Amino acid sequence: MTIRVLHVLSSSGIGGTEVSTLRLARETQDLLETAFLILASRGPISEAIERAGFPIAHAPATSLVTTLRALPTIVRILRDSNAHIVHTYGLRAHLLGRTLGRLAGKRCIVGGLRSLTGTSSQGEHWLWLDRLTFPLSCGYVSNSDAAIERFAENGYPRARLWRIHNGVDLDLFRPATPDERRAAREGMGIAGDCVVMTCVASLRPVKNHRLLFQAVGKLDDRVLLLLIGDGPLQGDLERDARELGMEDRVRFVGRVTTDELPRVLGASDLCVLTSDSEGLPTSLLEAMACGLPVVAASVGGIPELVINGETGLLVPPGDVEALTEAIRAVEADDRLRERMGRAGRERAEKAFGLRRMADAYVEVYRKLVSDRRA
Repeated sequence: MTIRVLHVLSSSGIGGTEVSTLRLARETQDLLETAFLILASRGPISEAIERAGFPIAHAPATSLVTTLRALPTIVRILRDSNAHIVHTYGLRAHLLGRTLGRLAGKRCIVGGLRSLTGTSSQGEHWLWLDRLTFPLSCGYVSNSDAAIERFAENGYPRARLWRIHNGVDLDLFRPATPDERRAAREGMGIAGDCVVMTCVASLRPVKNHRLLFQAVGKLDDRVLLLLIGDGPLQGDLERDARELGMEDRVRFVGRVTTDELPRVLGASDLCVLTSDSEGLPTSLLEAMACGLPVVAASVGGIPELVINGETGLLVPPGDVEALTEAIRAVEADDRLRERMGRAGRERAEKAFGLRRMADAYVEVYRKLVSDRRA
């Protein structure tokens, strides 16, 4: 029997959750039948899903009014999907997928746990709502042990929490050849003596780009920061860069497609992430697969991905001095960058292949369907 899966996404933007879910769908095409329901209007991920050939439906539920209007549509889509598994991502998708999924007769509803934000002090309301509806689901699939531990500490049953680390396409994300690196830097107008530090993250408060700006201000002028991504803070961050006199040292590249990202990483010397909260960030995994050393805040599942002193350097979150010293140590030492980059690639090949991730999801889906039938 071919298992049918309906992925229910809260957002139609391009983020780690959306990209990872589409990669999962592509990698399991030979094993699963996959469709998508997005609880928002059409967006960038919608176009990518359509290009990949997967069925997709939209039921915008971004406010109380639009949610009430969308309820009958969501129930109909869930019922007509004939899905064996309903896999939800994000609080809106969890709440609506669990409650309306039950009304539509769905018995295998599982959540994707991608972040620790919901268990922070700012997320108490989130946690209460999630706990209230969690019994309607089979459980959570998390991309990090850190998230599982946090939720278990908050009373969620460990037996209904499964960990599957993110995976990366190791053929697409690979170390650039010298010719590819030279061409990428020339195409982006990057001087040959620049040390290029890339941060792939949406421009939102939780990513703490302002801390990164503070560190860049303390570094040698030859360090160029590329910001990949967009978001609500873009205007504020552009203004900050101007006020700090760093217009020439911080470049806002904007949103980059998955196919274009390896070229940008090929022009880079290291990858940095200063988030206050994370799950298991795909951006760091992609950088490691491209042979880049990583400097990152030691939060969430990042220590499960980056081995401190081997594939990169980890620093306490919010510590600008530690961040500055870690970046300086890496950017100033060509041999260290090469050694860490090589170790990162080897780690990605060993533990974070896309097929490994896909097979693990298929195994969980099969177990859930089998258990429900029994």
